[in-house]
Amino acid sequence: MGLLWIFLLITYALPKADGWSLSWFKNRIVKTTKPVPDDIDDVLEYDVIIVGAGASGMFASGTSTMLGSKTLLLDFGVKEDKNRLNGNIGGDCTNAACVPSKAVRSLARMAAIGAPSPIRNSTKSWLLSAREHATITVNKVRFRESPSAMVARNKNLDIGLLSDGNFVNSHEMDLDITEFFSSTKPIICVPRKIRARGKKFILATGASPVVPEKLQKEAEQAALHLYTYRTLLRPGLESNDAIWNHSSNTTNNTIVQKKIVVAGGGATACELTQSLARLSADQNVEIHLVAPVLLPKDDVTLQNAALQILSAQDNVHFHLGNRVEAVLPDIGIRLSDGSTIHDAEALLLCIGRRPQLESLQLENAGIAYDKNRGVLVHPSTLRSISSKHVYACGDCASAVNKKPNGRTATQAAWTGYHAASNAILPKLLTLGSKSVQNTVPRVVYTDPELASVGLSLSECIQQHGLGGFDRLTVGESGTDRSDMESLERPTAGMGFIEIRATKLDGRILGMCACGPSASELANEMSVVIQNRLTVRDVAKSLHSYPSHGYLMHRVALSLALNNIWGYLEACGPVGGLIARPGRMISKIIGLSRRRPDWTTRNKHASLASQSVIVREGEHNTTYLPRNHTILRIVSKLDLYMKEDVEGDTLPKAENL
Repeated sequence: MGLLWIFLLITYALPKADGWSLSWFKNRIVKTTKPVPDDIDDVLEYDVIIVGAGASGMFASGTSTMLGSKTLLLDFGVKEDKNRLNGNIGGDCTNAACVPSKAVRSLARMAAIGAPSPIRNSTKSWLLSAREHATITVNKVRFRESPSAMVARNKNLDIGLLSDGNFVNSHEMDLDITEFFSSTKPIICVPRKIRARGKKFILATGASPVVPEKLQKEAEQAALHLYTYRTLLRPGLESNDAIWNHSSNTTNNTIVQKKIVVAGGGATACELTQSLARLSADQNVEIHLVAPVLLPKDDVTLQNAALQILSAQDNVHFHLGNRVEAVLPDIGIRLSDGSTIHDAEALLLCIGRRPQLESLQLENAGIAYDKNRGVLVHPSTLRSISSKHVYACGDCASAVNKKPNGRTATQAAWTGYHAASNAILPKLLTLGSKSVQNTVPRVVYTDPELASVGLSLSECIQQHGLGGFDRLTVGESGTDRSDMESLERPTAGMGFIEIRATKLDGRILGMCACGPSASELANEMSVVIQNRLTVRDVAKSLHSYPSHGYLMHRVALSLALNNIWGYLEACGPVGGLIARPGRMISKIIGLSRRRPDWTTRNKHASLASQSVIVREGEHNTTYLPRNHTILRIVSKLDLYMKEDVEGDTLPKAENL
């Protein structure tokens, strides 16, 4: 009966006006604390103002308008700044990262196997073809996401493109509008100065690639082309581009070797290194990858797979355990170990991203933020810790006092939706919602793909101890699917699937995989982990043969049958009835036993997360073509647990 009264109260407190909206929120008057200056042409009032029209901001605007709130979506318009996405909404994802990089990857895969391309001819290189394909793809997405099309579909949405904008106080912003789109308001002549008043604000300004000022100045002095993923991939900057317009140069009938240096070992660096290496294989270009370690946030198995994938490209050279220290006047690049890469043509920086919030003057609105982390928000609601009506989402938000619970990531759609719903709906309806998702698949779109989801190996050790979980890794080599596709792609020794599950009840904790469909396997396993399913649940779910998911099914089946209780449950309903109490008793007995203390667990977890590069003797394969020894990345835990740690059989290791 109480629930019925609550439902009736919510129903009448939230009258529909093109969607759900809160009556007291809609009717509340926002009073400005400062008079409107004479140079302000218009004053516009909105329920919600969203700053940033990237992926997170677009999802937030869709949620806000769906809930009946009049919404203004803002982003920067045309401005002479290569580091800004001028005049196009969609953020990095549409204009300079996800969409163009995957389009380039598509052409790189065709180049690797020599497949014909409909946009390439004998006079056009693979590099130029990839650039053209990326531009065409981005323009198609931009057309679907154009501001005029969005406001035509959504009567509650206005979109403004700015040349500048900043907070005046806690409820107002001054905006220099260059373009304005609305299906309900009269056409506003632009450019125009507007004061926008909002009851709630959502900051979704994202993050920009990090470019150290020292390296930027040195590159300018040396006339070295300096790139980030944004300046490399965004359409419109290719006219004088040193990478896409590269062609084989000859001097006195001698081919001049050109070098592109990629700084960083994360997902972006790995993806672009492989794509550029494949596209420039016929252009006499060397790709030099400089990084302390590959994929530092991922499991060692994925780090090793990334090294093997990139090693398959003959024109990739590794400088692991290094960082770029300086750009020399003779277009040389000095590394942290004192060595120098001479005659570099371009330097591509993939060393991280940082929120850009200084221009908004958040201090005028009393919004707490950190220049390296972004707006400080409560992890459960994404509301600013210093302002009750300001929320943040995406890469510009940083949760404070959040207890670690597995691997988390900032997912644009998820945080954008929750920031808008938490800002608009009453707390009663959003109580218990998880604004920060703990189960986020992480995918590196190399070829083949690298994917992981759930707890990493070190996190499993930290939470469950070395003996508290089972771990099974199975390689793709020798399976039916790899034999079928052996002529289409390299299958020997590359692909694998690894599943980790609790020892007593078989609940899946995490997964990592390398293969052509690793991202799809991570999506399926994300559902499994989020719903706390077990290896038995996956084993009982039929997978088509010979799909890539069939190998994952076989791994789960092996883990499900690794004890007597699994065999009993596989026998049928009667065996399952016997297995359930037996597994419960085993769990109680296991919990009663003395488990390793937290100091020991943390030590093992730390060792498992630290990478070591091992040199294993003379080069005798094509694994690392340009080195005299075979390199392998292993975990320090592997070395720590060897009985012959001090023996002569241990390979020489270097800490990265």
